[in-house]
Amino acid sequence: YRTPGYTAAAGPLLRVGDWRGQVVVVEHRGRSVAVTLTDSCLCGERAGLPTFLDLSDAAFQQLAPLSAGVIEVNVRVGGLTLPATDTR
Repeated sequence: YRTPGYTAAAGPLLRVGDWRGQVVVVEHRGRSVAVTLTDSCLCGERAGLPTFLDLSDAAFQQLAPLSAGVIEVNVRVGGLTLPATDTR
């Protein structure tokens, strides 16, 4: 699934209905990036937080340096903001 812009792999909680191609907004410490869900990931729980998605390197770098590894984010899907999660 090819798309221009930033992309992410969706975890099980985001793979509902026709999810491929859906755009979600990922927020971290006042910064945000819109990403298109193009692939799936297992994305399990880490440090007690669910992992909803795995960002592409380019999308991650809009929020934090790659050296941060894993960061806590909020994910907005439509008008709904999901509880805090982490991503890499």
